[in-house]
Amino acid sequence: MGRKILVTGASGFLGHSLMPVLKNAYPGDTVIGVSRADYDLLQSNEANRMLNEIKPDILVHLAALSGGIGSNKRFPADYFYQNIMLTVPVFEAARQAGVQKLVYPMGGCSYPAKAGSPIDETQMWDGYPQPESAGYSVAKKMSLVASQSFRQQYGFNSVVVIPGNMYGPYDNFRSGDSHVVPGMIRRYYEMK
Repeated sequence: MGRKILVTGASGFLGHSLMPVLKNAYPGDTVIGVSRADYDLLQSNEANRMLNEIKPDILVHLAALSGGIGSNKRFPADYFYQNIMLTVPVFEAARQAGVQKLVYPMGGCSYPAKAGSPIDETQMWDGYPQPESAGYSVAKKMSLVASQSFRQQYGFNSVVVIPGNMYGPYDNFRSGDSHVVPGMIRRYYEMK
């Protein structure tokens, strides 16, 4: 029998794209996608309930509040609170549930605003991120601390990945809320 791979945030931009890739790459495993409609991970004990019910071997934790600079500037507290609450309880619940591996993406915007190009991992802690997205960026950056801390104390296997600027189907193309690339695509389309 294969492993169970659980993907949170499966109805979001990255989740929509990753689900078929995982199913094709791991045909002997069961890939299960969940969204906020299934488990509202902002609620106390929902992470525990989800992991106790599904019992995954691997957790790909994509659930997040994500948006462009405009949205980040209007709702910095929402971005900070929701992303911290979608990180810390899930690491602890995954450890308690015996998850074998947790994979967690964070944004490249968590790098310091003054990081030199090309950016590499050695620069991550060399300063504060862009103030316009700091609520999101710092909350997501705490996953690095969580991963290191849970590995050090419990031997918990987790990896934090930093994908580059992504865009594509299922992205947010809403004016004022999107990231740069989808916002530009929308503008070009509307000008056409």
